[in-house]
Amino acid sequence: MDVRVSVDAGPRSILRDVVVEGADAGKPLVARAIALTPGAPIDPRALGLTRRQLYDSGAYRGVEIELQPVADAASPSTEAAAAGTQLVDARIRLLERPRYSFRYGFAFTDDVVAPDVRDQGFGFAADFERRNLFGLGANAGVSARLRRDQQVGRLFLGANRFFGAPLRSTVFLERSRQEINTEGAFPIVATVTDLAAEQSYSIRRRVELRYGYALGRNRTYIEGGDFDLSVRIARLTTSGLVDRRSDPFDPASGWFASSNVELSRPSIGSDLSFLKGFLQFFHYLPAGRGLVLASGARLGLARTFEDEELIPSERFFAGGASSVRGYREEDLGPRSSLGDARGGGALLVFNEELRFPIYRWLRGVGFVDVGNVYPTVDEIALGDLQVGLGAGVRLDTPVGLFRVDLGVPGNPRSFDPEWRVYFGLGHAF
Repeated sequence: MDVRVSVDAGPRSILRDVVVEGADAGKPLVARAIALTPGAPIDPRALGLTRRQLYDSGAYRGVEIELQPVADAASPSTEAAAAGTQLVDARIRLLERPRYSFRYGFAFTDDVVAPDVRDQGFGFAADFERRNLFGLGANAGVSARLRRDQQVGRLFLGANRFFGAPLRSTVFLERSRQEINTEGAFPIVATVTDLAAEQSYSIRRRVELRYGYALGRNRTYIEGGDFDLSVRIARLTTSGLVDRRSDPFDPASGWFASSNVELSRPSIGSDLSFLKGFLQFFHYLPAGRGLVLASGARLGLARTFEDEELIPSERFFAGGASSVRGYREEDLGPRSSLGDARGGGALLVFNEELRFPIYRWLRGVGFVDVGNVYPTVDEIALGDLQVGLGAGVRLDTPVGLFRVDLGVPGNPRSFDPEWRVYFGLGHAF
């Protein structure tokens, strides 16, 4: 048989007016995002572009666009009055994000640092943010992280667009103080004051590119020692990431990759010369019945110019809750003359986890971590990796995923503890 399709075209929709509810349509933030032209036929692509640009401004959590036919056919528009057309109004309803945001969290650490000796401490983190500042879609805020070995304070100002271009621009002012290898006899203390500017561009919401410039003052000294170095560090940074995880907080499939490169040279205002790169890749493979095989790899490389030594605050450190479990925090790699971990110019870490369900919101994890820190890139050796073994549980609560891990060194050094317990929020990687 033959099939004949007959289509009767409806009236052509002509846009008469754009009505905005929930915001001032005359503000540049809103006006620039609206891609609809009164007097022109309705274009579905323009509707989608308007919706996306309003969301991307970061000022609104809800955007609804409704086309409403105009009841009164009389109109001064000659095109709209022509036969076979229908005048419509585009009604845009905007729901603004809460203007103020305050978040905070607490942490408790309980580490075995020597036989019958435990090191216990509390940590606190908080940030306060003001969104849609001056109605321009800009955000400003302050954040702080406080714990026994590290204190960080930061002020920031950011906007999702840069003179109309889809570039997220952010300016940071940060002050930090960190004790590196606090369990040693003479900890290294690094205080850093940084002023940085950064821009990022997102491609299809899955790929993000970043670049920036930072200028700061770095003072590194040894408590109780005679080492005290203060330098000015300027750096150009560039990074990129691809995120194809099913869920960034609790991935069951997909992968994530990122890379970061930093260059510091006297020609850009620095007292030091170095080049650093850091690569990481995570993969999540569903294995059926709620099983997930999670794999991770991290590689850090750094070199200096003109035989300079990489200062401690720019070195790589590894070991602990989020890298190689079973060892103290940032305790892997070469040792200083005082017996502390001194960090290095290269880092290599591999992680493997098997995540499995136990009962409802309770899940289990078995893991193997391997990794180490090396003085230079030339000294990387796969046969010199420290191994950490262990298991843990995950509590999937309405407020987040709580993590408890027990790690045991697989090839302990003479000064390593027999085991360590780690607490945290979210997965280790």
